[in-house]
Amino acid sequence: MATNIFATEASVFFVGGAGTQADSSAVCGGCTRDWYDNNFIALTDIMGANGAPLVAITSGEPEADGITLTKTGECGDVEAGMVAYLSGTNVTTGLYKVISATSNTIVFPAATFVIGGGWADDLVCNVGGAFDTLQNAKDNIDATSYNVHIYSNKSADALIDIDGNCGSIANKSQLFLIGFGTLPEDGVQVTHTNKGFVFGAVKNVFMENFTVANLDTAGFYNDNSSALGITLKNCHVNTNTDTGHIDSGFYFDAGTAIVCIDCTANNLGADGFHAHASNFGSALKLINCRAWNCAVGFDTGGYTAMSTLVGCIAYDNDLQGFATGSVDSVYCINCVSYNNGSQGFETESANGRGASVYIDCIAKDNTGTGFKSTAGAMPRLLNCCSHGNGTEFDATFSTDNKVLFDCIETDPLFVDAASDDFRLLPGSPCSHAGKDGLSIGKEQRKQYPMRIKLEGTI
Repeated sequence: MATNIFATEASVFFVGGAGTQADSSAVCGGCTRDWYDNNFIALTDIMGANGAPLVAITSGEPEADGITLTKTGECGDVEAGMVAYLSGTNVTTGLYKVISATSNTIVFPAATFVIGGGWADDLVCNVGGAFDTLQNAKDNIDATSYNVHIYSNKSADALIDIDGNCGSIANKSQLFLIGFGTLPEDGVQVTHTNKGFVFGAVKNVFMENFTVANLDTAGFYNDNSSALGITLKNCHVNTNTDTGHIDSGFYFDAGTAIVCIDCTANNLGADGFHAHASNFGSALKLINCRAWNCAVGFDTGGYTAMSTLVGCIAYDNDLQGFATGSVDSVYCINCVSYNNGSQGFETESANGRGASVYIDCIAKDNTGTGFKSTAGAMPRLLNCCSHGNGTEFDATFSTDNKVLFDCIETDPLFVDAASDDFRLLPGSPCSHAGKDGLSIGKEQRKQYPMRIKLEGTI
């Protein structure tokens, strides 16, 4: 029995690619990761016009050895390391690595074809090419043994289900879904409209460079408690409608080890980032994320264990900038909450748990309290700055009850907060006033540079 590419080595596939690739009935090939790293220059190296297969062979002749396909004069563009989709009467349907090729023959792994099966009228061999949709690509790809990269430059307006055949903790394999424009490395956003992405019982999924716009559901959604290891980088959710949509941008009500890096949510009718349920796992990390013009910027409530927010900024939201509800071990480090309609940072705890910790954070010009506690929550604040809010610090906070440590009430002197530039001006009282000599609300973010603004003083 032949072994397809997913059981042998890492591979790369494309969606859209050099065109729209509208044939949903076709399954395309791709290439091995090794071929991509050493041979890929342009999309035309691996696909034909409009994302069609680079080479499409029908009615070829499998040789008696079970590994060689002969089609005189039609195999010249095929290279070792490319991946072909094969199907037909005398072939084990699947995606296979090309072992070698000449102008007349393609050699595949052992026992790909039925030995002695002879000529087959219905044989199909598609080398390279691009899938028609991201959903179709994901559904035909198995990343549970080796890493698989899917590069997509094709927008869509359908809900995308990310479930099954994604990655494996045991094999340390990942499924990478990466948006691109002209070349995979250019980092251009791929925009999906109306519908977002829903995760199921996935393991080790990485997504980068996707924008969800004008949608009527959550942009990135997971409520499956079996989900483990979801990373979103440079992903964005927004809407240009007057009312916004009714769900959150990033909505995680379950799962373990979920990470968002350089992600943004704006102009939404619900929370920008929402993790608020008793069945959430642990290790939610939000790094250099922004939320503006939402209901709550960052709502990490429920019983979300071990959440960490680093270098995140919430501004111009209707309610709180940051709401850390009835939670265990929520850490906000070098975060900024500016000009929100309620509290800057609010720790809520109906059961008195509320173990929120704020380090080197800034609350500025929020309508409510800069740092607020309700229902008996007792957070810890270290080297935080509060200024221009309705009230700076909750009246229950003091150094005596070990809540406040080296906090200040003075203008942090942002470069231009009205233009969303929250760097510190020279002479800011927050410069080098934080923990271990770092600057409050600034220096930590230099480890994870923001996509929108450069960090540092000027």
